[in-house]
Amino acid sequence: MFKFTQLDLNFDIQERNWRRWAGGKSYLNHLYWNGCMTGRLQDSAIQLSESASDTSDEIAKLDAYVFNQVVMWLPEMHRKVYLAYVFNKAVLGGKVKATRAGDISHQCALLGLTKYRYEQLLDLAVKMIKRESGLV
Repeated sequence: MFKFTQLDLNFDIQERNWRRWAGGKSYLNHLYWNGCMTGRLQDSAIQLSESASDTSDEIAKLDAYVFNQVVMWLPEMHRKVYLAYVFNKAVLGGKVKATRAGDISHQCALLGLTKYRYEQLLDLAVKMIKRESGLV
């Protein structure tokens, strides 16, 4: 079981914190190819006590790190669908493809899934994250 320490055990709050931490521009950069799903996670670069300098909201970096571990724990297809949904980007054949924001049909086409299967995988991914991390 994963342990969150800085924020509430609320899925929406933890996901929003993780999204801010991961940052849209840095997602799937060179660090991704070295094993970091969000492109930000590198043990030597994590400063747990430092506050965020690019936003007025403080980012709970330790909780974001834990949430990222949960996302990395997901099975591959669940992870791909969840990340496509959250960041509107997908990795296909070793290349990052941008999807149209909020366009599930486009994401389904890129991932080679039916809309039903996409929604099923996304729903299961969220349920697995909540169950494994103890988030409500």
